[in-house]
Amino acid sequence: MAKQEQNISIFTAMSGTGRRLRRWEKEKLLSHDQLLAILDFEKHNQGKRFFRSLISLALFAIAVGILSIVAANWAHIPGSAKIGLHFILNIAAAVTIWRAAGANNKIWREGATLLFFALSMTLIALIGQVFQLDGNYAGALSLWLVISSPAVFMYGKTAINAVPWVAGLLATIACVLFEAVQFFDEDLTSFLLCLGAGLYVPLLLMVAGVSRRIREHRVDWSYTFFRTSMFVLAIQGTLGSFLWYVGVGGELDDVLETAGSIGLGYGLMFGVIALAPIGVYIFESFKRRQGQKIMDRSAIIFVIGSIVSATLPLVLMAGEIDFIAAVHFVAYWCFAGWIGNRMGFNQLVSASITLVTLRIMVVYCELFGGLMLTGFGLIFSGILMLVILKVAVTLKKKITA
Repeated sequence: MAKQEQNISIFTAMSGTGRRLRRWEKEKLLSHDQLLAILDFEKHNQGKRFFRSLISLALFAIAVGILSIVAANWAHIPGSAKIGLHFILNIAAAVTIWRAAGANNKIWREGATLLFFALSMTLIALIGQVFQLDGNYAGALSLWLVISSPAVFMYGKTAINAVPWVAGLLATIACVLFEAVQFFDEDLTSFLLCLGAGLYVPLLLMVAGVSRRIREHRVDWSYTFFRTSMFVLAIQGTLGSFLWYVGVGGELDDVLETAGSIGLGYGLMFGVIALAPIGVYIFESFKRRQGQKIMDRSAIIFVIGSIVSATLPLVLMAGEIDFIAAVHFVAYWCFAGWIGNRMGFNQLVSASITLVTLRIMVVYCELFGGLMLTGFGLIFSGILMLVILKVAVTLKKKITA
């Protein structure tokens, strides 16, 4: 080991990456030469990341400076001048994209594409303000995605553009749903529309993330789609537990009756819910028969489990039961932690441990006001977490055996 340390500085050897690589070397997963090559690669790219960060900071400072100057004189600038100047900025961003793509300059291409994406939105908002157009957020965001997405798809190959685009897509869907709910007078139609969008949008993002074509040509986009779908499903699975606090049963009765009878309305709602996990299973089975393994069993279980967690209070027509809300929350995140452990998804495991611990602490703070009883409650919650971790480790050993 002393001979190996001669080729690695003590700071590098003790860094997170260095420790991980040395552990892999000790387990004979890679040779010492491979370890040095990986460290050299990371060191070389670390400098590039630092350089890109400085460029991004400089561009951000310039943009904020320009916006500050314009904002200070906004009331004195004619509307035609505002729109004309904005068009010039859009054209400049488009030319920069074209020239950077031709020169294969990744940094400027990605930065200019993101700038063009943002300027397209502000141009639409500016036109609406100057001409006092009677529009809504749904129309503006939809137009924004239509006119800017081709450029973003063509030239934005990294997460710098993928993440803002996905965020814009989700915001647009939310605004469109809001307008659609205002349009329909029938409560059941609006409810089913929102329920279907909430269930199927993350599933469509996941399908896009595991698409072979996207993975081959846009790796970062594939990663962003998949991680966003997992995040949205986790949020939905968590929010499902809070429905026990409000007691959705009474309100659902009123909504489902608009179908003519509660039975018919419940059947329509249950059909929309049931098709989501069934569709996931059918899609994966179809791909497996084609020789394409899209998701492993753990990912499928997580998707279906999150859907069940999100919709269980609706299916049960839940009343207001605060204790069940806490149990539901803890059960879901124990499930998520177990899945994260099976998938090797350390971030999901860490989030699970943190959220379960905090939720148990909140329960004891709600139940016991005194300091001594709260202390006993926290001790019990700590012991419970150790038991949960022990069970998770035991299950992992049985699964991998």
